[in-house]
Amino acid sequence: MKQTEPGVGRLSRPHPVNSRSEKRDISAVMSEDNKSHTLEFASAELTKFFDDLIAAGNAQPVENNGQRKVKVFHIGSSLFKEVPKDQLVDVYEALMAHLPAYYELRPEHREWKINEHDAKQFMTQCFLDFLNSAWGSPIARQMQRDSHSQEQNENESEEEIAKRKSQDAIRLDQVRRILDIIVPMDFSSQEKYWRHAFVMLRLKSYEEEFVNFVASKASKGEASCAVLHFCIRNEYLSKYIRGLKLIMQACLIGAVSGSVLEAYFASLPKDERRKARALVDYLKTLRENPKEYFEALRHYLGNPEAAATFPNVAQEFQEQFDKFKVTMNEIMRALSCQPPLNNKIDPIWAKKCVKEHIRKFCSGITSAEQMHDLLHNVIYQRRGLRAMAVSLLRKENLDEEANYYEQLEFARNYTPQIPIRGPQKIESIYETFGDAELLSLPPRVEVIVVDRNARGSLVKAFRSFEEAALSDFPFAGVDAEWTAYLPDARASVLQVALADVIYIFDLDSLSRDQNERLFKALFGNEKLIKVGFQFNEDLLKLRKVSPKVEFLYAPRSLICISLLIATVATLAGERNEAIINVPRNEKKDREQVAICTIAAKLKGLGLSKLLKEFTGLGLDKSEQCSVWTRRPLRHAQIRYGALDVYSLVIMVEKCLNLCSRWEENLISLVAHDYVTPVSMPLLFSVDCDPNLYPRIDILTMLAEMKTQ
Repeated sequence: MKQTEPGVGRLSRPHPVNSRSEKRDISAVMSEDNKSHTLEFASAELTKFFDDLIAAGNAQPVENNGQRKVKVFHIGSSLFKEVPKDQLVDVYEALMAHLPAYYELRPEHREWKINEHDAKQFMTQCFLDFLNSAWGSPIARQMQRDSHSQEQNENESEEEIAKRKSQDAIRLDQVRRILDIIVPMDFSSQEKYWRHAFVMLRLKSYEEEFVNFVASKASKGEASCAVLHFCIRNEYLSKYIRGLKLIMQACLIGAVSGSVLEAYFASLPKDERRKARALVDYLKTLRENPKEYFEALRHYLGNPEAAATFPNVAQEFQEQFDKFKVTMNEIMRALSCQPPLNNKIDPIWAKKCVKEHIRKFCSGITSAEQMHDLLHNVIYQRRGLRAMAVSLLRKENLDEEANYYEQLEFARNYTPQIPIRGPQKIESIYETFGDAELLSLPPRVEVIVVDRNARGSLVKAFRSFEEAALSDFPFAGVDAEWTAYLPDARASVLQVALADVIYIFDLDSLSRDQNERLFKALFGNEKLIKVGFQFNEDLLKLRKVSPKVEFLYAPRSLICISLLIATVATLAGERNEAIINVPRNEKKDREQVAICTIAAKLKGLGLSKLLKEFTGLGLDKSEQCSVWTRRPLRHAQIRYGALDVYSLVIMVEKCLNLCSRWEENLISLVAHDYVTPVSMPLLFSVDCDPNLYPRIDILTMLAEMKTQ
């Protein structure tokens, strides 16, 4: 830092908003020994930082969704690029400390936000983006060296090692100072923000240390909902969480959802899962016991004020308790596998969907029946969008459609019945496409829709499963469909393709008992090999239909088609044959690539492109985002669902034919690649049932948490 007088430094940087040629200084006053970390910056200059930040934010263009298209790094660079690298963190600390004074000086900016982020949050985003760049490639190389082998580090001299360790210690101290500020900060888009911040601060090599740091802050009540949610949800960070204290803290402040908790509990060993069940039961009782809740805040979050003043607690503590009750109710619904009470499409996205589908229809991208399905479904959920939809339709001279929705009367209770208006896009599910390279259903393949009214169809399907399992083709293509227009959608349709018949199971129509019998007959049949494509998400949606069916968590003989093809591709490679063009990175791929690596690359193609690469035929995906809750299903939807699973069957057939030519047994080759079982939901797991096992002493467990 250039010295102008003892203890005073001058930092110059260009004005980020006005002319680039204009310069200004920031005065930094250091301690007498000239070694202190903390620098005191001129108040006027710190104020100018925030003025420039807000001006730059307001200058960002507004997109159609009302959000601003923000160039975070560009703004961060304009603010910080003339600050010496070794003082960047000092400047950031000074800015955060100055913010209350800034709001006193500029009260009109207290409520200022950009994309739901206030000045403190936005300044932090811009700073982190610039800091990552300022640290630059030398730090990246240093981190790479740390992660490499001992042999590489032996090539360094003692002086180089000492210098590297010193630089590392300095950087880690800077990171800790930054985390001291941002760990207590909440962000609306919490997952996205912390994923980004984690990368910008280069914390990948320090995952355990980061979790321990957050845990220590949480015990003092200084960890935000956002950072707790991030640690629990992230599969790499969550493995460093010790005990259940952090889970307790997160629940007390409403930091996690039921789905995040369920995923975390599933990773725990059996004994810890039983403790988790006891903790959930205890937290459930706190909803009706505010005194005990405030005591918990004192013991686990270092917050004694509420408990000390009970029952005359301050409004902020009462609001916190009210939030806890709401969040805990939502958690219990999720852990019980029930949909949220307000399971409706997000209003912002709903508005975007209406605009997009009308535009796509007018452009000839979607059909009239697809637009009709979407508008009917979305307007039913969000009645306030009716006027907007009618206005947009009239603007496109679609007066008949506009009149229909203007006069449409919806039932008070939800009904999936959407009338089919006029002739359907296709008359038969066997109708071929205009493009000869797209897969069509051959007439020899029977398609059977199984719903509550189809007598005997369910029994016939079960018999078909058993017969197929004992046949020369013991395979079944499986796929599920669900609507994209509900935040917590369950599977509405399950398709199963055998050699010469395809079943379309209407899960929304079938009774609970019928669905449970279906899942047991299909996924519990060990001899029938189920073949899907990225079927794990399908299983999640099927579990929402029947959460207590064990075979949806431990399906027998279920495998991804990408693993079958990868296995066959490997066999072909050994014979100098090429059966599919596998995406490759020439710099990284070795001559022999593991089957799982090939399978992962094939998954990345998507089902349609995978089929095209393997068979030369593609899939029509025009119904991919259909309203799958509508009834009756349209012909185009049934054809789409049937083709998805039929494509799996023809790919399996090709794999079998190739293996037969090479005298290889495909079934034995892939038997070890079947889907790995996962834990049953916590509240439905027999292993965690307090009525079947000795109860956990919750008081002892809570006492242990206090000492952690």
